[in-house]
Amino acid sequence: MLRPHLPRPHLLRPRLLAIAAAALLALPAAASAASTIDLTGTVTRDGAPVAGVAVTALLVGTDMIVAATTDETGAFALQLEGDIGGVVQIGATGTTITLPPDAEGCVRSETPTGRVTVTIDALRVPPVAVPMDTLLVSSVCSATASPDPAVTLPATDTTRPDHGGRDAAPGSMLGVLGLLGLIAALAGLPARRRGRRTDTRP
Repeated sequence: MLRPHLPRPHLLRPRLLAIAAAALLALPAAASAASTIDLTGTVTRDGAPVAGVAVTALLVGTDMIVAATTDETGAFALQLEGDIGGVVQIGATGTTITLPPDAEGCVRSETPTGRVTVTIDALRVPPVAVPMDTLLVSSVCSATASPDPAVTLPATDTTRPDHGGRDAAPGSMLGVLGLLGLIAALAGLPARRRGRRTDTRP
């Protein structure tokens, strides 16, 4: 009668240890494998959906961030790799509006924003509402104030003597020259008379 061949205990033990070690090494890899998380929602402002809003989702504790833009109904859809129990921060940034300069030359800019935090309870997170209830305001003022409009003063008579003096300068010079000529003529008249009397003597 033949007896069944059974492995010896000292040969079976190393095989069991090798199988157990391989299983233990596979557990961390399976646990660390992230799943694809679907995030959907709507961005609103004052209760109304807003289109064209930039939406970002950041998995807290990691550097993983994804982005999308809302459609005409204010809806967005995102996917990221994460685990059940993870925390995600969802942010929304609207269009910046720049207002005209005020009386002091300052330009004001306004940007609506919003942020919510959700916990991943399932691979597909329920729709998230992101209200843009925060307004970021910035103001830039010019370094110098705008100058006042130039005011032209009306012409006065104080400037007329200058023009008149320049215009009358040639006439005044002629008058002075005439007066000097008359004085010279009068001064030479007695000399001429003396000369005539001297010529008539015998």
